[in-house]
Amino acid sequence: MDENTLKHDIDTLSRFLARRDLCGLSPAALAGAGFSRVDVLFVFGCEVIPVIECAAQAASQGLCNTVVFSGGIGHSTQNLVHTARELFGEECGGLPEADIMARIAIRHYGMDPSIALCEGKSTNSGENARFSLALLKERGISLKSAMLMQDPFMQLRSHFTLLKYLRPGVPLLSYAPFIPYAGMPCGSENGLWSKERFREFLLREIPRLRDDENGYGPKGAGFMEHVDIPSEVEQSYARICRAYGE
Repeated sequence: MDENTLKHDIDTLSRFLARRDLCGLSPAALAGAGFSRVDVLFVFGCEVIPVIECAAQAASQGLCNTVVFSGGIGHSTQNLVHTARELFGEECGGLPEADIMARIAIRHYGMDPSIALCEGKSTNSGENARFSLALLKERGISLKSAMLMQDPFMQLRSHFTLLKYLRPGVPLLSYAPFIPYAGMPCGSENGLWSKERFREFLLREIPRLRDDENGYGPKGAGFMEHVDIPSEVEQSYARICRAYGE
């Protein structure tokens, strides 16, 4: 495969995975979707610092009433701990991802601590959703509208996972903090994954999103709602797999 085709395929797959339901992160963009603000912004645990920055930006613009950071200690935690130390001088070893994200949002991006909640026991997207909703119920916090932010590569899957557990009729908006692209700067010095992790995400998400016996949808593990995968995305994914020898 020539380099331009591979770049095109990586960008096609990235745009699909990094779901955005808003044209931007602003009151005007939210109003264009029919909302003055949402009740709750869910921020699911990951190792990508722009997710935290984006959540703080949303809060500072009054786009949400409450921010729930969700994530325990899992496969991304050590990467997040390393990045927190490298970029902010924060020593976060032993803390769950939710606490680390909230600490960075409050100390370094100016988030109001009074609107932040932490759910620090979940270890997968399904638990992120269930445990966060349980926390809101416990605190008596209204949930009539919601927004979700997550690692761009996991944004789509997390959206359809949270959708499975939300009360029917509660609208959910997704906003990936950025759209990954071929050749973008990687590494903890940029608050991002390593190049190896970038490649890992490209290769792993489509099989999980497929609604078949091996996927996470209703016909498989049942972790999430059904997702339609466009044929051009499947074709791009197939070429990426061949290019990477998978």
